[in-house]
Amino acid sequence: MSKMSALLFFSLVSVVLCDYRNIHIKLDAETEAFVVQANDVFHRICPSDDIDLRNKEQPHITLYLTDFVNGTDAELISAIESAINQFESFDVGLNNTVAVGQYGMWQTTIPRPLQDLSDLIVNATFHLVNPNQAVPEWIKNLPADEREKKLAMFKKYGSPNVFSSFQPHVTLCWDQSHNNVVRMLSSVPLGHPTSRIATVAIAHVGPHGTALRGEDIASFSLSQFP
Repeated sequence: MSKMSALLFFSLVSVVLCDYRNIHIKLDAETEAFVVQANDVFHRICPSDDIDLRNKEQPHITLYLTDFVNGTDAELISAIESAINQFESFDVGLNNTVAVGQYGMWQTTIPRPLQDLSDLIVNATFHLVNPNQAVPEWIKNLPADEREKKLAMFKKYGSPNVFSSFQPHVTLCWDQSHNNVVRMLSSVPLGHPTSRIATVAIAHVGPHGTALRGEDIASFSLSQFP
């Protein structure tokens, strides 16, 4: 993911609206604990870090984040449950950490099941998206060809970051100062672990596009196979 595309992505999700839902996958327990511990270190190094994975937000990988029509949670749950009923659990690799603007992110691999899961959920739920969302200013400022592509995707799906533009990652930290983000990420060598993905959930959205801890609306277990 380029720095520009990531900056554009996060300019969209930084403002929280009450009808936004973060449809995401959870990390396995071991990987989540490691990410939370890393975030604890970030807080000690930089108290202005605005991501608190131990108390306020939860580590996750977003599949689809958009503003759904108010009052459609029951339909959203039913649509996701039907779409992923036979979907099997799978592994995702965590690659390099990157500092992009005010965000520190842990980029992930995009195995076929991860892309397919996001695609399935978008296709099953986009009919519930609020059709009156304002087009983000950053889309209007893109070069013509890219602007038209992103605009069409946003108007149809309520997000320009799905299908071919899907950019999975784990948000690790956020700070007003890019230099602070770089300092935090360089302080903890995270390596390249693999996480087993077995749970999809819908969460209320917190600051900076996060998924709030303890505020899942629903969760779904993926089929378990040896």
